[in-house]
Amino acid sequence: MTSSSRQSILDRVRSRSLPEAPLPELDHDRLIRFDDLADAFQHSAESVGATVIRCRSIDEVPEHLLKIDSFREADEFASTIEKIPGNVQVSSRTSGHDWASLDWLLIQSRLGVAENGAVWVPTQELNNRVQVFITQHLGVVLKAEDLVHHMHGAYESIGAIERYGVFVSGPSKTADIEQSLVLGAHGCRTLTLFLLV
Repeated sequence: MTSSSRQSILDRVRSRSLPEAPLPELDHDRLIRFDDLADAFQHSAESVGATVIRCRSIDEVPEHLLKIDSFREADEFASTIEKIPGNVQVSSRTSGHDWASLDWLLIQSRLGVAENGAVWVPTQELNNRVQVFITQHLGVVLKAEDLVHHMHGAYESIGAIERYGVFVSGPSKTADIEQSLVLGAHGCRTLTLFLLV
């Protein structure tokens, strides 16, 4: 295909206007509800390989971090949480490649989903969105009051997204036809969730 043919096709596609389709109405009474959001969230997160540590306050998080082998052995630790500074400043590196040696990243989330154990990771605090995926180990601090029942509730909570964010559930995993499971192939090898209850 020549570039003029390609351009002609793209121009025709861009010139077409499609009518806007309204979002479907949801019957919230039919959506899943949990009696205990914290328990449901923990069960879902652990079922996909995450570790959930319940804390009474953010002040307990450093104590729990020091009990984690991969954290104690980490050379590079970055944090977006002011009370728990890392030994690498989040703003110190601009290129995604500069973060290839990051062992641990600790961030705060403002939204967790009990249905699937996912946390919303907004990247406004990060200077490069690759940090969430390139780190070997990801720690997320989340308040139990920021849990919702299902993804419908999550998207209602997010509303209009200003920049970029992702839902993360469990450590990265992939498997091949031989059923060999590999953790950390496309993201963090471990996900530790510090649930403030």
